[in-house]
Amino acid sequence: MFDTAGNLYGVIEGTIYELSPTPGGGPWTETVLYTFPRSDYSINGDLIFDAAGNLYGTTQFGGNTAVTCDLVETPPPGAGCGVVFKLTPTASGPWTETVLYEFGGADDGGWPRSGVIFDRAGNLYGTASAAGAGLVGVVYKLTPTATGPWTQSLLYTFCPGQGLCPDGAAPFTGVTFDNIGNLYGTVDDSDPDGASGVFKLTPTPNGSWKEELIALIPDSTGDAEPLASLKFRPTRDRCVRDADRENDRGRRRDARRDEICGEFYGTSRLGGPDGLGDVFRVSPTESGVWEETELYDFNTTDGRAPTSAVVFDDAGNLYGTTVWGGTKDEGCLDPGCGVVFELTPTPTPPWTYSPVYNFPGGTQVGWPGGLSFGPGGNLYGPSCGAVGVFELTPPATTTALKR
Repeated sequence: MFDTAGNLYGVIEGTIYELSPTPGGGPWTETVLYTFPRSDYSINGDLIFDAAGNLYGTTQFGGNTAVTCDLVETPPPGAGCGVVFKLTPTASGPWTETVLYEFGGADDGGWPRSGVIFDRAGNLYGTASAAGAGLVGVVYKLTPTATGPWTQSLLYTFCPGQGLCPDGAAPFTGVTFDNIGNLYGTVDDSDPDGASGVFKLTPTPNGSWKEELIALIPDSTGDAEPLASLKFRPTRDRCVRDADRENDRGRRRDARRDEICGEFYGTSRLGGPDGLGDVFRVSPTESGVWEETELYDFNTTDGRAPTSAVVFDDAGNLYGTTVWGGTKDEGCLDPGCGVVFELTPTPTPPWTYSPVYNFPGGTQVGWPGGLSFGPGGNLYGPSCGAVGVFELTPPATTTALKR
């Protein structure tokens, strides 16, 4: 991601870095901001800034190494259950880390595999993919305190009965707000058939949150595996009343506060009819039932296994990456080294696919991560193949502003 000065921030293994443009062009200058004690701490999801320039994120492991978080997967020795952290700039040298919350692997959850987001009051929200009363994850809120660790509140515990989980299980992705304060995310599976899905959390007048599985993600394997947080895209010309809020309040209200004005876009690694990944949209309808639409299903030659969130330009075109698929040559054999793609909206799906870049592998980059738009509409992202960051420059004929 970029800061307001045009510097780029990212993560490689257990290290958070800053890249600064070089005057006149050429390779950017890297500054290591912070390196965690162990590279297997696994910094997952997006980093975010606060207004003061501090960075926030999570590690899947770390914290109290004496606790156990997952009864199915085998963690590294002494892994711990993860933390939510804050990094504060210093006058020179590495930034200072503050642990805001340390997961205990009990009812509070463990193994956060995604980042956190702020609300307008400065509280943080996120998911933990393991532990909790149901052993399959929680959605949590962290509230600042005057000093010391932040206070955790559980908004929802998945599968609290520890039996079948029709409400979902294993939220690998983070949560996203809509325009009226509801939260949305994805679960890796849900009973009875194990399908991945999209959930919604609605605040109620008594302070609790109501959970609903609003859509399933089509797949051929029983597990679509959504790994990136949903993208909320506001719509100015189409707002739909939120039936959940209306039913809870049971009285006449200001309708503008109860209308969802937007849609959610996501990717799944194994979704679609061939199990090679997809891009999907989830939209509210007037009836209160949410509609899931497959915008594009990958077939390996055009990409395979999208694992990162999508971004939009101002014309409404969607951009993303797949870690596999695309062109195969001597430098990148089957199943390909990944692509950057563009999807252009059409009246009826699928959207029109255009390859932005096919990664050749070999000594060049490959297996790309998530994208960010930079100055001038260039696209930036990390690459595992060259262990670096790439820049893609649009054709001179491109006129749409990028964001």
